[in-house]
Amino acid sequence: MSRTSDILNKAKILREQHQNDIDKKLIADMQTALKDTESFVNQRVNIISNDMQQEIDQTQQNLH
Repeated sequence: MSRTSDILNKAKILREQHQNDIDKKLIADMQTALKDTESFVNQRVNIISNDMQQEIDQTQQNLH
């Protein structure tokens, strides 16, 4: 194998490894963002549900 083709082959391998690292980081970041979003949405659902229940309870008390 010539020196040039050896260098090109090593460069190709390094690019592939770098791309794999980028892909893994991107997936990890996306998973974190998804978990954070899911947590935020669940918190908001709980707050809204509690607020609605309080309104229902208050309305029922007012009707009696």
